[in-house]
Amino acid sequence: MLLREDPRNIQGVIIAMNENDLYTNATRHGILSIKYTRADFTLCRQQLLKDSDINRDKHVSLREALKCTAAGGQAFIRCNCAAL
Repeated sequence: MLLREDPRNIQGVIIAMNENDLYTNATRHGILSIKYTRADFTLCRQQLLKDSDINRDKHVSLREALKCTAAGGQAFIRCNCAAL
């Protein structure tokens, strides 16, 4: 489950498809642990990631991959100063 604060997109590469038409996707931060249907993602005509850019050494959840992005997942910075 993603929260509204999570980034809406993450770049990945399709690395496999099984007999049930479920896709395995990999990102810079690892292979996503859940398989997705074709309706769950949008294909990009441009090649934004090379095979050497993706990490095939570990499996991560979508939330873990989002935490590694520039937006930092659902981490918030809060101000504890008193209101004026």
